[in-house]
Amino acid sequence: VNGTMTVTVSGSVNVDDKSSYYQSFVNRGKTFRYRHGSYGGYGWNPTDTYYASSYYGNVRVTHPVYGALVSPQELGSQGESGGYGGGRIRLMVGHLQLDGRLSARGSDHSSGGAIYVQVGGRALGRGVMDVSSRS
Repeated sequence: VNGTMTVTVSGSVNVDDKSSYYQSFVNRGKTFRYRHGSYGGYGWNPTDTYYASSYYGNVRVTHPVYGALVSPQELGSQGESGGYGGGRIRLMVGHLQLDGRLSARGSDHSSGGAIYVQVGGRALGRGVMDVSSRS
């Protein structure tokens, strides 16, 4: 879009809890699901480790990280409690006036999603971009 996008003080672009993605990973040849959402950082508590299914012999597993910091595009992943991860916002605009909120939050220990903003001109305002997890 070549024009100006404006998000007013009371306005928002909201994709909170829009992902039911459940990220998995492989450890010692076995596939496990993440215990807590871990997009962009360790899931929920980086010191929290747990033992995976005893069927595979009590493998101690930490929470791997996925996604890109510079050009985020991944959806947030579900946490252990069954919440939903954040969705994805991708904006390419001429100018941005952000006084409201861009939000891609996750719920219940799920990870936030992605907000990617590319502005050709000016970006102004006192608004908020939030990809946090709400517990």
